Amino acid sequence: MKHKTKAVSKKMSRLAAILLVALAIFLPRALLAEETLKLATDERGKFLWVMGTKIAKALNDSGIPTEVLVTGGEDENLKLLSSSNVDIALVTAPALNDYLKDKGGNNGLLTITALWPRMAHFALLDKFIKTGTLADFHRRRVYLGPEGSQERRIAEEIFRSMDIKTKRLVMNVDETNIIDIMTDYIVQRLDGAVFIDYVPSSTVASILGKTGHYYKLIPAEKEPAGLEKGYFKAVVQEELYPYQHEDYITIGVGSYLISRGELSEDTAHKIVEAIFNSVEDIEKDFSYGFGLKRENGAMNFVLPIHPGAEEYFRAVP
Repeated sequence: MKHKTKAVSKKMSRLAAILLVALAIFLPRALLAEETLKLATDERGKFLWVMGTKIAKALNDSGIPTEVLVTGGEDENLKLLSSSNVDIALVTAPALNDYLKDKGGNNGLLTITALWPRMAHFALLDKFIKTGTLADFHRRRVYLGPEGSQERRIAEEIFRSMDIKTKRLVMNVDETNIIDIMTDYIVQRLDGAVFIDYVPSSTVASILGKTGHYYKLIPAEKEPAGLEKGYFKAVVQEELYPYQHEDYITIGVGSYLISRGELSEDTAHKIVEAIFNSVEDIEKDFSYGFGLKRENGAMNFVLPIHPGAEEYFRAVP
């Protein structure tokens, strides 16, 4: 009996020693996390809430306390999106895209519209995550490059658009200015070969994820009225994901121009045809929003005219 008692005592001592070592290792981290959480609480009163496991992991790995709002069910996710708790949403399901579109916007969320989880790691936020803190995020202090750099200008313009009370990013504030800055940045970053001039407002957030990708300029056959720069630009994004064995292409053509009669459907057709002719060996399919859709052997250009409505322009197969 005494032998068993000694054995148990010895095991308990070892366990206690292990626990002490573990505390010595992890307590500083725990205290740091607690301090970070306190900062978050002081600044905002709660965690930074996100939808999407990839971006949540990136945030958590950087030391920013994050609550992940993912249920795996679209209905539940729709409810979450309609709540006031979500700050950043990685939208991957067509139903969620439709929900946001039908609601006429992203409710002030920083919404990353994507069909691929990898888009969660879009360039600027990913860089900010690694160089800033949650408190910096909410105080709108940014560390995205030296003063005067294009990256810095983009970030500062975006963070100026944050709502002071809710600390949420409001995409419709100074939107044109943000896009102009992004245009300059992308032109310089990609040596002027490809760039974005203007895209529908629903894609402002996703622009951030495309700065490192391949774009091609597609001028319209004739200049649409109301554009100052002399020609119309469309955005082409081509991405290859080996694990999906598919290529995707997305095209933004500024649907508001057509809805206001500033761009004819015929010109839109020609733009789409030019895009198809410029891209080889690619499955041209994009099922949501503005983009391309293969249907009955013909290519359709999918273009939302206003929230909740779409027009399909049939392009040359």
